[in-house]
Amino acid sequence: MPARPPSFPPGSRAPCVFAPLAHLGWSACWLGTAAGALSRTLRLLRSPEERRRRDLKSELLLTRLSRARQRIDTVQAMLSHATGVYVSLPDRERGGAPWQLLVNALKVTASEQCPAAVDELIELVGLRHGYLRHQPLGLERALRDLRSASLNYGNDRLHLANGSLSLLDQETTLA
Repeated sequence: MPARPPSFPPGSRAPCVFAPLAHLGWSACWLGTAAGALSRTLRLLRSPEERRRRDLKSELLLTRLSRARQRIDTVQAMLSHATGVYVSLPDRERGGAPWQLLVNALKVTASEQCPAAVDELIELVGLRHGYLRHQPLGLERALRDLRSASLNYGNDRLHLANGSLSLLDQETTLA
């Protein structure tokens, strides 16, 4: 049986607190998983054995590292910004469209970019290090864990909500 979102009493402020904090928390977890995967990959690439086997100046290697890092940095910047906005917002504004648009976009972006970063790392190091189980890098496990991110409170549902909220915010108020 599929999981159902929690139901709250009519007029409750819980949805204004529960979902945004969940989006912040999950995004931080996904970011940590992707950043950890990048860190482990960099340690592998810098090891004496790998430095003998690989050209660390390869344009393909450098481009893939750059893309993975860019994805991770993007999520970190959004998470940091959203956390700062949450802390500075008065309670009455935490249910407003600008805040909801931001936190929903954070969740969607983190759930797409973190797995994409790890997938980029798997492409970089190849099957032996990247996708076989029980390898020290653990990239296969990280990708599997991150794959559920877009399904955990579905991204399609959040895009629909953000589309509706965007129609209400004609001034395009940024949080």
